[in-house]
Amino acid sequence: MVIVVPLRDGARRDALDLLRSGPPIEIEELDRYLAFLSNEEAVVVVAGPDVGPEDGRPWEDPLAWRDGERWARCAASAPRVASTVHAWERAPELQGVFFGPLPGPGDSEGGDALAGEPPI
Repeated sequence: MVIVVPLRDGARRDALDLLRSGPPIEIEELDRYLAFLSNEEAVVVVAGPDVGPEDGRPWEDPLAWRDGERWARCAASAPRVASTVHAWERAPELQGVFFGPLPGPGDSEGGDALAGEPPI
């Protein structure tokens, strides 16, 4: 889930400190936390098994966040929850997994699978 916080002029340094201290809301099962910062916005990405716009957490109320008063002073307006439109991720290299047209090493008794002679 992505939360976009429009920043007041001059709030970048304080927002940087807040972002470095972790997610703005306590989440027990958090799989991923990413934070991005420009001069105009702070962007928070959180992922977990029960994290989402309808999870009951106060994502759009910075006063309810950890260090809420500081977040409220940084925010130029209410935070917005952004929706995922498209996502893509490269799969990790899988050790020993082969997706080629022929059996890979260790998958047969040896020899060419297409040669027509059964292995001895």
